[in-house]
Amino acid sequence: AEEVFKRARVEVVDRTRNQQTPWESSSLTGDFVFNVTINVAAPAAPAPVPAGPPADREALFWYSIQSSTTVADFEDYLRRFPQGDFAGLARNRIANLQSVPRVAAVPAPVATPAPVAPATPAASPVPPPAPGFEIELLDGEYVARSVARMRAAPDARGAVLGSLREGDVVRVVGRVRGRDWMQIDRRGQGPAFVNASLLEEAGPYRQRLLERQQAEAAAKVAPARPTPVPASPPRPNLAAVPPAPVQVAPQAAPVAAPVPPPASVPQTSGPLFDGTWTGGFPCEYLGAKELRLVIKDGTVTEFAAGRHRRSGIRLSAAGDFGVDFDNFQNTLLLRGTFDPRQRKYLVSGTAMFQGGETCRAELTRN
Repeated sequence: AEEVFKRARVEVVDRTRNQQTPWESSSLTGDFVFNVTINVAAPAAPAPVPAGPPADREALFWYSIQSSTTVADFEDYLRRFPQGDFAGLARNRIANLQSVPRVAAVPAPVATPAPVAPATPAASPVPPPAPGFEIELLDGEYVARSVARMRAAPDARGAVLGSLREGDVVRVVGRVRGRDWMQIDRRGQGPAFVNASLLEEAGPYRQRLLERQQAEAAAKVAPARPTPVPASPPRPNLAAVPPAPVQVAPQAAPVAAPVPPPASVPQTSGPLFDGTWTGGFPCEYLGAKELRLVIKDGTVTEFAAGRHRRSGIRLSAAGDFGVDFDNFQNTLLLRGTFDPRQRKYLVSGTAMFQGGETCRAELTRN
């Protein structure tokens, strides 16, 4: 009976491909057999006992290999017991193992996903960008002086993540040591870098903006004050004045020195900046040989550098401006400063791909 249970268990395991394993529970303490036939000649039963051990050896051998995934184990069983009780199961197992080679890769330890986990942090974009530069920590509020691009790395060749408009307020969290780039906080969207020449501290920027607005408002509201006329002195009573003594040797009257006109105060808005300004720009590697600047009412309505164009740039209270050109092959950062004495615009440009080389030009009004 025990052998029957074992055979049934082996066949269930084999047919379900190790998905089911029958169990048996018993409280018997002696040997249990199924007595199919009743033979009165019971004493003759011990005669076939020699056949028992081979069957027991066969069963023991089969149980030792029934969970094996090696074809050679079942071939060894067939060599030992070609007509055994499990010969059919052994042939089926050999056929299954040979037709489905993937069964050998089923064990969990080989395909465990544990090695994949360490690779995930390596691809994460959260850490600060690439080695090769160092960030000096800052914490301040800055304003974009003009249109400025946010890049994934502190380099003009870095991927463009977005743009800042003139007047946009950002929080600067660091500055690249030894390089003219600042790192800004994008509120959990990863680091971004902006060229420092395009940013300005919010405090001074707002102060200048307020002063310019106040000056413009005062120029529009305050009426022109009339020049005060000095009061004429009272006329003397000639009858009461004694005659003056006669001078024998009259002296020459001193000549009054001419009074220089008052120094002109440079304006910060209005016609002083308005007009069209042009000038040569000897930086051929930037693709710009001439610069053209058109200003109206404190705003740059056209700024042309070679093939590049910009507009809508607000001047500072002193007439200065900044602009960033990017044609995906080169990057040109331009800064314009007004010289009130020479009545000229001094423009300097920095090419990011040429080792920071700077070119300069002077623009005069047409």
